[in-house]
Amino acid sequence: MLQPTPNPIGIDVASPPIALAAADRLTVAEATTRLDLTGAPFEIFADKDTGRACSLYARYDGHYGLLTCSPVRGGHGSW
Repeated sequence: MLQPTPNPIGIDVASPPIALAAADRLTVAEATTRLDLTGAPFEIFADKDTGRACSLYARYDGHYGLLTCSPVRGGHGSW
């Protein structure tokens, strides 16, 4: 389980074992380079600027897709 901060809520690691690790802090360019070098289908990382979790993935058409999150403004239900 990759997280921006490992085990922020104090998960008790029991059975089955869960490996808690900090996600690498990368820029999108660094994550793209890593994907190119490894040939992996996706790269999960924490954005260097915001610390938020992101996922860069290789699309079927040869391009990349980026899943990221941004803070919700205005409370619950305001998108």
